Amino acid sequence: MRFKVSKKIYLHIDCDSFFAYCEILKNPNLKWKIVCVWHELILASSYEAKRLWINTWMPIWEAKKITKGNWYFFKPDMLFYSEVSIKFIQYLIDNTFNVEQFSIDEAFCEISWLPEYNKISLDDYLLKLQKDILINVWVSVSIGCSNTKIKAKIYSKLNKPYWIFNWFNIDE
Repeated sequence: MRFKVSKKIYLHIDCDSFFAYCEILKNPNLKWKIVCVWHELILASSYEAKRLWINTWMPIWEAKKITKGNWYFFKPDMLFYSEVSIKFIQYLIDNTFNVEQFSIDEAFCEISWLPEYNKISLDDYLLKLQKDILINVWVSVSIGCSNTKIKAKIYSKLNKPYWIFNWFNIDE
């Protein structure tokens, strides 16, 4: 049995440690610091915190013990996070098509003819999109690219942060 292979190019764009980096966006002096957003448990942590094995769902007391006082912990500011999310999704709506928001910090979109229209390779287009989101929305993203949404979502998680994984093959 043969399945029809899509020639559409789907992206899954996922913001990197979104809540933690929104706090850094509010206060740029926190850049390169151990930043965690918590509500009894860690909800998000910067990559500096993740290097210390402080991950989502860790109890706050355990995270504080690991950091030995060299940390910045914040309660969630969902209003601000929503504002950044709206800006992120609006950027995607303005620059790609068929945008489907998946959560506050991730979305699917399609770019099937955009690289060709812009006269650049798919890889260069993905790099440009990633950099433009960083410049215009002030959040870093990881991007998975494939001919199905599910593969694009899997690929966006492979090597975060600020990563692009392109596995677009119309012959598979």
